[in-house]
Amino acid sequence: MTDYQVSQDPTEPPLSENNEPASKWHQLKLVDKRRLALAGGLTVLIGFLIFMIISRSGSDNSPSSQPTTETISPSTQSVRPDVDEQKPGGQTALAAAAAIEKRQTATIKIYYGSTVKVVVIDGSNVTKATAAPDQAAELIKKLKGAIGPWDWDIDDPTLASWIAGPYGEYFYRQDNTVTILTGLSANGYVVSILINGQGQIVDYLIVTDADVLLASTSEDSQPPQTKIAPDQPPATE
Repeated sequence: MTDYQVSQDPTEPPLSENNEPASKWHQLKLVDKRRLALAGGLTVLIGFLIFMIISRSGSDNSPSSQPTTETISPSTQSVRPDVDEQKPGGQTALAAAAAIEKRQTATIKIYYGSTVKVVVIDGSNVTKATAAPDQAAELIKKLKGAIGPWDWDIDDPTLASWIAGPYGEYFYRQDNTVTILTGLSANGYVVSILINGQGQIVDYLIVTDADVLLASTSEDSQPPQTKIAPDQPPATE
């Protein structure tokens, strides 16, 4: 009688004496299956997290999620006016400074009083007027030649020299209800705006060359003046 030996497939688990899979091998295979299942679950979870991060990043960069407030680029950013924002005059000063920087001087018109005293010195031409709001809005366009950035925090020695000059009243008032906004552009324009306690602009001075503000400028050397009566339109160039 021939004894037959059962050859075992190498891919099959080893057999015990009663031809059943060895329990140790079975346990190892079970552990491997659990590891594979765990690895698969982690892969799915990591993929989901990556998807959520990419989606959130795309949403944050979308135009609808970006701030809508307009900002001034660092190259044109000016020194902030040193005014009391809690007072009406301070609020008007900040609005006027922003409008001048953005070349939107027409928006200042809403802050003018019923009349505005205006002095514009442009080279050899001096214009003085007691102007209605429309006329004052037209005269302030002379600032279109100014180049930023603007400095609204004039240093004390410079301000003192202007106060001592022929137009010192536009840079200092003993009346503490008056707010004065003074600015110097990068190319030498000067604007000084006087605002009353109600937040209304009542006076302003514009010069295209700061040197005319110095005390050494005598009355005899002042350029000829052009006076404009109230409500009379300014002369056009």
